[in-house]
Amino acid sequence: MTYTTRKELLQAVHDNQDDAWKDFESFYKPLIMLRAKDFKLQPHEADELRQNVLVAVFRGDATGKYDSSKGRFRDYLRRIITNCAIDILRNRLSHEHQQLSDQIPQENDDEAFDREWKEFLLEQAKTEVRENCEPATFMAYLLYGEQGMPVEEVARIMKMNEMQVYQAKTRTLKRIQAAVQRLSQELGE
Repeated sequence: MTYTTRKELLQAVHDNQDDAWKDFESFYKPLIMLRAKDFKLQPHEADELRQNVLVAVFRGDATGKYDSSKGRFRDYLRRIITNCAIDILRNRLSHEHQQLSDQIPQENDDEAFDREWKEFLLEQAKTEVRENCEPATFMAYLLYGEQGMPVEEVARIMKMNEMQVYQAKTRTLKRIQAAVQRLSQELGE
């Protein structure tokens, strides 16, 4: 099933629909894994974090069931991820006799999360555009727009003229920006 908004997806997750779980996990896993790196979690701990976050979202653990009138979903999700990561660290540290404060990210966590959230939205938007775009157009955008390859070389490789490469970059970039904006609105920016 395709959900037209993240709100519908969240409701389907709470209703325990299998497809919703898969879609939710697929969509938010990159963000959860970024946060796992911030907390310096081991690979098995990162996987545990992913699972714990999914369970917490389903149950509404720790922070309660998400209520859009009380704030943005991203803040709700951030609290869940942070609480689950700290629980994993406490468990690890109780065995290693270290201080929890030594393991929590030292930089301003709000800024780090905001930066990761923006990166997450951008990557989700690129994935969405890539799936709905001609492969050659998206490849031209990547080569010229992101990797900085000279337009002449991209045109030669992609068997396009230079104007087509310029247009591929411009059109794809506009679609990505629109997707980021839409995702931001859907996710309660």
